[in-house]
Amino acid sequence: AYSDPHYYYELTVQYHAAPCNSFHNISFGKALLQILSKVVADLSCEVVLLKSECHHVKMQRGGLQSEMFFTFSVDCLETDTIRICQKKACAASYRLYKAKYLIERFFKQEVEMRRKSSEPLPEIYYIEGTLQMVWVDRCFPGYGINAVMHPSCPKCCVICSPGSYNPSNGIHCLQCDKSLRYGATMC
Repeated sequence: AYSDPHYYYELTVQYHAAPCNSFHNISFGKALLQILSKVVADLSCEVVLLKSECHHVKMQRGGLQSEMFFTFSVDCLETDTIRICQKKACAASYRLYKAKYLIERFFKQEVEMRRKSSEPLPEIYYIEGTLQMVWVDRCFPGYGINAVMHPSCPKCCVICSPGSYNPSNGIHCLQCDKSLRYGATMC
């Protein structure tokens, strides 16, 4: 049994931050998540905060500064309306690509607005050029990608054969001698 992989983007971004023990960083992270969620909401996509960390970074001429490192996932949801829709604009990959474009535009606009402003820098601000977005494939539990065993469909999610399993949304079937059935999700 085959299925197409499910895709999402993982994005990382850095902000100059308040001191690491400040509650401003936590509330800022929540606000940033809400803003990014609104940016992609019309596409039936969702943004999830995977990780946020504050680190002290030594700058060449600025001493120690605090920076927030955020990691988000951007995923398109399958709704009944989307399943019924046959247009290209309804395809998850198209909506995900458009979500990527809108998020990139949001961060570019943030830099442009800061450049045009004569105000001093706020306590928390985006560090230009730190946005990274990576396309990630994932399979449903019990499926995995194996180009060696299935060269006719190297990017397809294939049901895990006996002797293997996939417990999560990863892309690999893991070896397990105790797994005796197809599509195992646990060893």
